[in-house]
Formats: sequence, C-alpha cells, structure tokens
Amino acid sequence: MKKIRLFEYILAGLAVICILAMVTIHVTRDKEIMRAFFGLPETMVDNICFYLAPFFFGTAALLGFIEKCRNGEKRKALMLSGTIMCYLMVALLIKLAGFDVGSPLKTIKSPDGKHTIYYNEAGDDDEKLICFVRKSFIKYDPVFTMRKGEEADIEWKDDYFLRHGWRYQYPDYEK
Repeated sequence: MKKIRLFEYILAGLAVICILAMVTIHVTRDKEIMRAFFGLPETMVDNICFYLAPFFFGTAALLGFIEKCRNGEKRKALMLSGTIMCYLMVALLIKLAGFDVGSPLKTIKSPDGKHTIYYNEAGDDDEKLICFVRKSFIKYDPVFTMRKGEEADIEWKDDYFLRHGWRYQYPDYEK
C-alpha cells in the first residue's frame, strides 16, 4: 500500500513538473529566438508536456481509485472515479483533435565538422525549412529559410558561411 501511495506522489509530482514547464515556456517565449532542450524545440517540449501531464494525473487517480476500492472507502473511490472520467474525457479530446507533437531539430554540418546549422520544418509547409545557429546551451537564432534540397547552396568558410551571397557569422558559442 505504501508503495502505491509513493508511486501516486511521484506521478503527481511529474505532472506538476510538466505543467510548470508548459507555463515557463509560454511566459518566457521569445519570437526572435528559438530554444531547444536536448535537441527538441520548445514547441515540441510544450506539446509533450501537454500530453504527459493529464496522463500522469490520470494514472495517479487510477491508482488511488484502486487503493480506495481495496480499503472499502466507497465515497472516496466514487470521487476518484469522477477524476478518472475527467481524465478519459481529456484523453479523448486530445485524440480527436489529432495534435501533432512536432519533430526534433536536424543538423547540417560543415565539411570539416567544426560548425553546425540546425533546421526544422516550418509547420505549415513540408518543403520549407527554418535554419538556426546556436547562441547558447538552449537558445537558437533563426538565420534564414530554405527549401529541402538546398543544403548544397551553403558555402562554408573559416569564420562564416555564405548562402546566396548573404554572409552569416558563426556564433561565439561554436568558437
């Protein structure tokens, strides 16, 4: 019984962490800079947390329901069954809405392997790529957009790279 209770608290804690991550991402969002955590863009992290928070809360409620039924506490079990029904409704809405989680960042490496450009699909257009350079551990600056297959148009130099005549400096983070 104590193991189930501990597991409930762990799941509830994970749900709270997911909610705090979502709030933090939305409050600190900057349209000029993209952040990525372990190669996952912030929108993808936000979407994953959006899915996981109700899952963790629902699983904790289900474990509590099972425990209350075993202990014969019918009133508390009935309240938890309402919580489970709410969880199932949220899960059904998520499924019916067909939310797309997103995709992790991909990379284009310089021929010498010293420099990297990161890119991600532009959501509405599968052929359009948004390219970024890394500014810090989690911040990425958008530099240009291109179509799939235009990776060969990038000319790599020692201190910068060129694309269609435009010069882009490598960020200090990579030096």
